[in-house]
Amino acid sequence: MFTRRAKLTKDCLDVIEVESEAIARRALRPIGLFAVIPASAGLSDAATLERQRQMLKHILIDSQTHFAYVVTGEGVHATTIRATVRVGMLGRRMMKLSDNVLDAASWFGARLSIPPSVLVGAVEELERSLSSPTT
Repeated sequence: MFTRRAKLTKDCLDVIEVESEAIARRALRPIGLFAVIPASAGLSDAATLERQRQMLKHILIDSQTHFAYVVTGEGVHATTIRATVRVGMLGRRMMKLSDNVLDAASWFGARLSIPPSVLVGAVEELERSLSSPTT
């Protein structure tokens, strides 16, 4: 599970790729990736988006890997980000794009036998931890 609050960067993609591959090597199948991105995080540059597309293509080659991608927010900016993500998802049945966590959690949970409430709670906890000042 991951979230970000700013544009996607090469460093962020490096971490996601390394962690995703480590999970794929040691995990039983199916595997799930769950991302929550607020529209305010912004759209990354074309080179970063292409690298992300290639990374997802590599990660999702395993038909037992499921990826739920949530872009929260309203308005033109959120719609633009969702449209960009949707293009990258063309032909990928194991991916779900949503505008809300519960919808994505229901889809994801059905495939990985995880109650949606557990996923929603994990997202809420992650977002609380990101909002808390560090001590």
